[in-house]
Amino acid sequence: MNGAPAPRLRLAFFPEQIFWFDGERYATDEAFVRFLLAFRPPFERLVFYGRVAPERRSQPYALDPAAATVVPLPWYEDVNALGTAGPAVAARLWRLLRRTASEWDALGLYAPHPLSVAFAEFCRRRGKPFFLLVRQNQLAQVRRRNRGWRRGARLAAVWLLEAYFRRLAAAYPTFTVGAEMYRRYHRPGYPVHPAVISLLGAADVRGANRPYARRGAAFRLLSVGRLEPEKGLPHLLQAVRILAQDRGLDMTLDLVGNGREEPRLRQEAARLGLERRVRFRGYVAFGPDLWRYYEESDVFVLPSLSEGLPQVLLEAMAAGMPVLATRVGGIPDWIADGQNGLLAPPGDAAALAQALERLAADEALRRRLGQNGLRTAAAHTQEAEVAKILAALRAHYPGLGLAEGGQSGIC
Repeated sequence: MNGAPAPRLRLAFFPEQIFWFDGERYATDEAFVRFLLAFRPPFERLVFYGRVAPERRSQPYALDPAAATVVPLPWYEDVNALGTAGPAVAARLWRLLRRTASEWDALGLYAPHPLSVAFAEFCRRRGKPFFLLVRQNQLAQVRRRNRGWRRGARLAAVWLLEAYFRRLAAAYPTFTVGAEMYRRYHRPGYPVHPAVISLLGAADVRGANRPYARRGAAFRLLSVGRLEPEKGLPHLLQAVRILAQDRGLDMTLDLVGNGREEPRLRQEAARLGLERRVRFRGYVAFGPDLWRYYEESDVFVLPSLSEGLPQVLLEAMAAGMPVLATRVGGIPDWIADGQNGLLAPPGDAAALAQALERLAADEALRRRLGQNGLRTAAAHTQEAEVAKILAALRAHYPGLGLAEGGQSGIC
């Protein structure tokens, strides 16, 4: 290569994840980090700012110490704890940034989040490149998860945060997941771009030879995700009851995931007489065990009341599964009703039951939806989505020295 070598660039993230240290490696239990690690090839090193749990423990998504490191943040229990502890944590974070900012050249921020304000203001004052990643509708999530006076107070806080980040979006690269958030943040001339969070490598799109005949006497449904109020799972339980008890359809439902709604969902399943039909599988990390559920089930169902662009839909499509989801958030950006999946209105158990009954009876429909969904997944692999973000960053920050072709400064 002629001339001086290009700079050896390092990229940092504040992903709002908890990390654990087992004595050798940092790791996390949130699969989202797999998407962030896909940014590694163009950079010499990745740096993650995150809370570190006090106990030593292994987790499924480990960081390679040669490629990534963690800068421990001041501890806080969760984002709600920042309502009182926020100023003290932000002050300590500012001092931490002054000590560690030399370790990276650009920063990606989860937004809207209270601590991302401190990160963004630090970057603005120091002239350091940064970008925003808006993953979901936080206002809708707060509405679903809170009641009483806390709901109003937290809605007001999120509204103020979002107003701040929408102003930042006028000048700094912002990547929004789903058309709903794109419309909220984008204005003519703003550097706002639609984004897809994909955990799928090209090799993970593996459902081309999937059989679509029923796997057994029972029609097997699968739902994967957090067991939280916004996921709408009580409506899915009601739909299973309608089909099993009123229509006589033999079916089972595997719920993969954990969350605070699990005790209530177990009670509801028992109340509806579904103990033998609904199976709570707990948390399953992205990998062979999770793929086994995708491959051995007949239909994937996501009955959410609010969403961004849920990664689990892409995973199910990559396995060639026919999918049924609700018409909320960014889901209609991925699913064209009747083409690569079916859509139902949110909160409507009868509509879910009707769609599931249709799928159970029609193998040709399952095949058409599954094969078209497979093509959707192939268009949104991790490699493709990271390349789009890097191209936008390259255009916005030409002085950063992020080279074409995924190589930055390594000759």
